[in-house]
Amino acid sequence: MNVTKWDDLFIDPKNGISVTSNFHLKSGSPGSNAGTDGKDVGIYGGIGFKDSALPPGPRIVTSKIADQTDTAGNLSVEITVSVEQ
Repeated sequence: MNVTKWDDLFIDPKNGISVTSNFHLKSGSPGSNAGTDGKDVGIYGGIGFKDSALPPGPRIVTSKIADQTDTAGNLSVEITVSVEQ
C-alpha cells in the first residue's frame, strides 16, 4: 500500500495534531495487525496504553489567572498541581 496522506493511515487525524484527532490505525493500513502478537504497531498496539490516561505528573489540577496585569505589570497566577503515580 502506498500511503501519501494521514487519512490513508489513521481513522480521523483532523489534518494534524488535535485533541479530537483519532490516531488509531485504519484496518488494512501499514502497521495494522503487523505486530509480532498480531496487534497494531505503535502506542495503540499491545496492552497498557489508554486514550484517557493521565500523565504520571505533574498535572495542573486548578488554575486561576487574572484577566490583566496590575499597574506594575505583575500578573496574578495561582496554580495547583498534583503528581499521581
